[in-house]
Amino acid sequence: CRAVVLDKLPFPVPTDVIFEARAKRIDAKEGPWSSFNKLSIPMMSLVLTQAFGRLIRSTEHAGVFAIMDSRLSKARYGQRIVKSLPPARRVDLNEGLDFLQKVS
Repeated sequence: CRAVVLDKLPFPVPTDVIFEARAKRIDAKEGPWSSFNKLSIPMMSLVLTQAFGRLIRSTEHAGVFAIMDSRLSKARYGQRIVKSLPPARRVDLNEGLDFLQKVS
């Protein structure tokens, strides 16, 4: 595996009955949108970290982990998500594509 490309951030499905019940409980106890910060973002960040782990399994592995969702750079919570990822060098699209051409 040389690349993992995500077109959107993998937030949990809000209509999932278990997720919905947990979110409602958090919001009722702590206020509106509390579940987004305390449940949605952590669950989504865990999925991102797991996807990253599919690509990079040891220090000898290299690849491109691309998240194409503009919310990562535009939304207030974007930096929080980036900080939750394992340490890695950030590159622009062209540098990522150059890397992939070299290793293929």
